Amino acid sequence: MGTQWSSTTKYVVAVGLVLVGAVVLYISRPVLGMVTAALILAFLTHPVVRFLNTRLRFPRGLAAITAYLLLGLVLAWIPIIITPIAVDAVRAIKVDAFVDWLQTQAGGMEARLSSIRTIQAFGTRLSLAPIVDPILDALAGTTPSELPSLESLLDLIPTAFGSVTSVAGFLATTITSVAFAIFLTLIIAVYLSIDAGRFHQGLVDLAPAAYQEEFRVLLDKIGHVWSAFFRGQITVSLILALITWLGATAVGLPGAFILGLTAGVLALIPSLGPILALIPAVVVALVQGTTSPYLISLNISNLTFAVIVLGLYFLIQQLEGNIITPRIVGQAIDLPPVVVLLGVVIGTTVAGLYGAVLAAPTVATGRVLVTYAWNKIVDREPFYQLTPTAPQQVRPPARTVRWIYLQVQERYPQFSSIAGAWSGDEEE
Repeated sequence: MGTQWSSTTKYVVAVGLVLVGAVVLYISRPVLGMVTAALILAFLTHPVVRFLNTRLRFPRGLAAITAYLLLGLVLAWIPIIITPIAVDAVRAIKVDAFVDWLQTQAGGMEARLSSIRTIQAFGTRLSLAPIVDPILDALAGTTPSELPSLESLLDLIPTAFGSVTSVAGFLATTITSVAFAIFLTLIIAVYLSIDAGRFHQGLVDLAPAAYQEEFRVLLDKIGHVWSAFFRGQITVSLILALITWLGATAVGLPGAFILGLTAGVLALIPSLGPILALIPAVVVALVQGTTSPYLISLNISNLTFAVIVLGLYFLIQQLEGNIITPRIVGQAIDLPPVVVLLGVVIGTTVAGLYGAVLAAPTVATGRVLVTYAWNKIVDREPFYQLTPTAPQQVRPPARTVRWIYLQVQERYPQFSSIAGAWSGDEEE
């Protein structure tokens, strides 16, 4: 056995390794986004790779390549199905009506602002012209006094040609860079999928022999958090897109499909995404109104319809937050909504879109690590409170609607009489 290091040497080397790791991370900033995307792809394709490798006896490399080819086919097939429906939905959202509404609102705003250039307050006449006049000028815009001459237009041709050439070169460079980044991300993801077991064992081997089993369990729990989040969040997004599409169609909201698709995509951002999805839906409702014959027969105004859409989205968000997400994601991401919201805000500030999407599993991972460390500090079983007290029951699909109804009844006791009657029927 080699010479043992002193405590001082160990401390100095440990600090040096941390500093070297920080420098490596700093230098690797340009590729961190690609590595993160590759890790997400590896997580998403891991069940398929494992199935092909263990059940169908594919070699690990062939299983990984097959999984990514299947993923590519699915991603290529989805636009073929969605594009025609999305185009029709976009056409249903009349841009001209939106422009007319903006012009109407601008005209009304000019009149309202003009009426408050001077106001009476406590018997004193106050002039708001220094504040109001710049806004009125911005709303009014400017009108050209004369048309440009032919000579001036000819003089602009070389400049315009140079601008077009610059834009074309920029687009070509951007497209090439994006294509290379996608290709490199796929290559990294394939290697991660092939060598997942080797990476896992390598991390375990870094721990001292006495702690390797605990470290293995800790890595498994962290991996469960991330895999449950990604797969569960995608499932939740698909369900939300479907529910929003059906709900918007039921109330006659123009462009229901594209608005449902928007809600599903934005649902990937926990807490903040559903709020962002609400904005375009309310704007469309306010501008265009409903297409539902029943609501039209009631002569409801666009403002009333916007309130109905607001209530519909609020109901969908409650269904998602209280029933759908807890049931699908389970206790892997069992965080209070305010904690997730704060994590999303901080993550967006630090890392943009990546930070917003990865905030929830990052905070959940921190909870796992802190809980483990605290249990070790107080000499308690290291994974106490990291394991759910009771496994979640997987209910047959035929009972899903009834299960959701009973969950609603449990949270809202005013439906107890109806639920009681339902339970009585089952007992008979």
